Amino acid sequence: MKKKGLFMTGAAVLAAAGILAGCGGAANTGTTTTGSTDTTTASAEAVTAQSVAKMVSENITDVKSYTFDSGTRMGYSMSASGVNMNMNMDMKLAGEGVVDSHNVHMTMDLNMEAMGQKSTTKNEAYALEENGKYVVYSKTEGEGSDGKWTRAENDTVIEFEKLNNIDVYKEIADGKIEATLTEGEKINGKDVYKLTAVIPGELFQKTYSTLGQDSNSGIAGIDFSSGTADCELYIYKDTGLPARTYMDAKNYSENIFKQALTQSSENTEDIEVTVETFDVDMTMDNYNTIDKIEVPAEVLSAV
Repeated sequence: MKKKGLFMTGAAVLAAAGILAGCGGAANTGTTTTGSTDTTTASAEAVTAQSVAKMVSENITDVKSYTFDSGTRMGYSMSASGVNMNMNMDMKLAGEGVVDSHNVHMTMDLNMEAMGQKSTTKNEAYALEENGKYVVYSKTEGEGSDGKWTRAENDTVIEFEKLNNIDVYKEIADGKIEATLTEGEKINGKDVYKLTAVIPGELFQKTYSTLGQDSNSGIAGIDFSSGTADCELYIYKDTGLPARTYMDAKNYSENIFKQALTQSSENTEDIEVTVETFDVDMTMDNYNTIDKIEVPAEVLSAV
């Protein structure tokens, strides 16, 4: 199996992990309503894991804009055809979005290392609607890329706001997912509630399905419903909405990786994968402070 193929498969799975952070409440979407005068917050005399989760599921629908910052790490070992190797990947994703217009600006840094060789990719993209089309302006720098801006159209609007996946909070609120509540920590300098829970794979499947099944994505057709993941969900006390999602997906990611490899290689019978690290950490802030996102003039002229 070629090194580049392994890199691309790992990158696809890593990207999927970033998407799955939405199960916590805000992958690629904002989830807080700073400055709102009617924000619902948990009453001091009746704060429980279920009441906090209920508060989040009710307040999250008022989000208009947001910023996000995430990091996803994966470390795994693989053996195939008598060849053993270790691979490490680190993806940093940051951006801002406006919910109603589906406008998003995003940057991504992806670093991968295997067999003593390193690969670094930097990407920047603007996504927005233009004349009934969903348009993505993007630039990629790194191995095999020319670093030039490109423009692509899609008939289908990517509804990023659906990635907030409030179902996890609804299921905690309804007692279908057991969670524990603790206090005393801060995120972005603000007091937060912390919910600790084990999230079932069915919710991961629902999160990924909101993006559609792109046959070229490297992760289309994968069954994310297998297994579970340990999650920590942090909620701002002042606004009653998520501040941070941390997910440890190591325990179920080996199965996901095997599926991805099956789709990218003709011979997988002798492939074994062991995942040592697979976690996602995303924070959200600056909510309802962005009116619109515009593509810079220099980007428009470049394409």
